[in-house]
Amino acid sequence: MTIDSSGPILVVDDDDGFRSYLVELLESAGYQTRQVSKGGDVLDAAAEEQPAAVLLDIQLPGLNGYEVCRRLRSLYADSVAIVFLSGERTESLDRTAGFLLGADDHLAKPVDGG
Repeated sequence: MTIDSSGPILVVDDDDGFRSYLVELLESAGYQTRQVSKGGDVLDAAAEEQPAAVLLDIQLPGLNGYEVCRRLRSLYADSVAIVFLSGERTESLDRTAGFLLGADDHLAKPVDGG
């Protein structure tokens, strides 16, 4: 998967520390980022500026990550890369559900930036 550099990477996680870590990691690599902590805020942020990619936690306040993924796919088709991040939803059933909804990848937390 390649990331189109024309839009930001939208980092979505309700854990402030983890979200800040990802943003710092991505920005140190030269990527533009935006961040939100609630599922419903993802759609608003994406409407303001289409992201190149979304790093998306599954368990979020409001809309869960699966529903957000479904809605993003209906709006943007394959023009936005979607990667699920989860520390709790890591079983093969969870990964399969994400792929069926259109996710491009699924990573288990914690993510190693090294």
